[in-house]
Amino acid sequence: VVAALAVDHTGSRVLSGSYDYSVRMYDFQGMNSRLASFRQLEPFEGHQVRSLSWSPTSDRFLCVTGSAQAK
Repeated sequence: VVAALAVDHTGSRVLSGSYDYSVRMYDFQGMNSRLASFRQLEPFEGHQVRSLSWSPTSDRFLCVTGSAQAK
């Protein structure tokens, strides 16, 4: 289940955060017919992703999880 989405300022890249603890990165300009993410990571093991946000320059992103610790 997707819990959070963030679209970069150009509209070409999307982050999705899920209850399965993962963040997936999509690039619509480079996407093929499989529509698969180009990267997947688990920012904080065992904690659901709650919110995502791109930086103003879209070179970094912030991920908020259910953990009380910053990482």
